[in-house]
Amino acid sequence: MKKVYIKAITHIDPPEYFTSEVIESMISKTYEKLNLTQGRLEFITGVKRRGFWSSPIRPSDISILAGKKILKKNNHRIDLLINASVCRNCDEPSTASFVHDGLELTDSCESFDLSNACLGVMNAIKVAKSCIKAGDATNVLITSGENSRDLLKDTIRVIEETDISRKDLKKYLASLTIGSSGTAVLLGDTSEGALWEVGEIHSKSDSSAHKLCEGRVVDGALLMETNSEELLKSGIELAKRNFERFSDKKFDNYILHQVGSAHRKHLLDALGIKDGLDYSIFEEFGNSGSSAVITALSKALESEFVTKDNRIGLLGIGSGLHTLMMELVPCQ
Repeated sequence: MKKVYIKAITHIDPPEYFTSEVIESMISKTYEKLNLTQGRLEFITGVKRRGFWSSPIRPSDISILAGKKILKKNNHRIDLLINASVCRNCDEPSTASFVHDGLELTDSCESFDLSNACLGVMNAIKVAKSCIKAGDATNVLITSGENSRDLLKDTIRVIEETDISRKDLKKYLASLTIGSSGTAVLLGDTSEGALWEVGEIHSKSDSSAHKLCEGRVVDGALLMETNSEELLKSGIELAKRNFERFSDKKFDNYILHQVGSAHRKHLLDALGIKDGLDYSIFEEFGNSGSSAVITALSKALESEFVTKDNRIGLLGIGSGLHTLMMELVPCQ
């Protein structure tokens, strides 16, 4: 049986940022009407700022930046490209087609999109692992390009231009935490120069919760309505059941999906994880969708919070509701 390895990971940080204080100043009229105090957004979410690309840039452009960065240091022939971001260039063709062209991959390299909200990249790693183990590919590149600009600006505009209540404002709270990032992951079938072996992967779903977070275009505005309290409750319960499936639940370090302070606290408590073993970036970068977990892992590796010798648990949760958790094992 072939083993599958993560050969390299990388991330691309956005160039511009909105602080929570700036966002609150942009919806000050609503705050005054609802008698809300400044500072509550950061207090509730733990997010100090979130990034975005303001200049014209497509999701594929961000994915290409990440892909070029990883291929510059890793000269491997790519057999399969999966673009796994929430953001897409258009309905048709696939965003992966744009990325494939931008990276100048060969005509024998298959490519497609894989989209599953915030779990896209982790789902893509699972698919890549299966393809490599089956002998259908030797090297697989996964990319993601997430840009929160339109969601943030449309949400702020709707909040300010609509006569909304506190209850209405609450359903847009999660939208104001969304950030941006580009990521790339290279997987292969050899351990030489690899970071980790991909170990156990476990998934669970609770599709009865699919209405708790819905993103769509409404009257020309990109909006996401979230029942944050119920989503948190259902997500933690689902994650707890999934985590129990690992044969050995003791990891050196953990990378959680980067949602916010409440999610982090409740998940650590529910899974019995000691505070300080996880690496969080949501405070400075918000929730960057499918790129969040790999961006956090890449930054943790850069800062030496984690090393190639650590056994790491990647704990992903995505609206729908789905959870996918993955073990990264030191290479032998």
